Amino acid sequence: MNTMLARLNLHFLVHRKYLLDIQRNKRVPDCFYQTESLFAHIPKTAGMSFCDSLYKEQVGHVPLAIYRAILGEEVFSRFFKFAIMRHPMDRLASAFFYLQRGGLVESELDREFSQTVLCRYESLNDFILDWLSPRSIYKYIHFFPQHYFVLDKRKRLLADYTGDFCNLDAAFSEICQRLGVQATLDVLNSSDHGYLSSDTYQVSQAAKHKVERLYRLDYALYEAVDG
Repeated sequence: MNTMLARLNLHFLVHRKYLLDIQRNKRVPDCFYQTESLFAHIPKTAGMSFCDSLYKEQVGHVPLAIYRAILGEEVFSRFFKFAIMRHPMDRLASAFFYLQRGGLVESELDREFSQTVLCRYESLNDFILDWLSPRSIYKYIHFFPQHYFVLDKRKRLLADYTGDFCNLDAAFSEICQRLGVQATLDVLNSSDHGYLSSDTYQVSQAAKHKVERLYRLDYALYEAVDG
């Protein structure tokens, strides 16, 4: 287990290095310049489908604040910035079940997380009560708070539009209209639990309250989604 904890710390450090490298080398995908848009891809919110359908490429999990630092206020303000938000408990459950089955086929770290961490828990409820904490949610990107990707350090929303995962077609249509493009939403990286809701899994009141505390800002953001 100590080895896995070290690997999780490494995962966080690798992600941090990845972001520093993007900022240092001013790496912004060409598709963002071409469409004058910025998509904050939050894990487990249909981001791969949106990327493929809108940009024909994957853009990674980069907070909007990083792009603002690269582009400067003038360009950043001009670009249309958007994200898809999901009910925090549903997103957490989706990430848990997804990683429990091994995660992304190409990801060795997803498989390792499943085999060494999630294998210890028979249920989502147990995982929440035992593993989740203010520190652990930053150990693996699937559990990073959604606000990490769309707020600045002063907790101000940087996105111009936040779509609701429960209304993907409507959100996709609105985004296409804003971008002035015609596209069809193709479903990628889906799973049996990809579109689950609280009606399809059971957690205790203690677990619900813990998630509400840990993801307090996410709940507030989700209540204010644009559609």
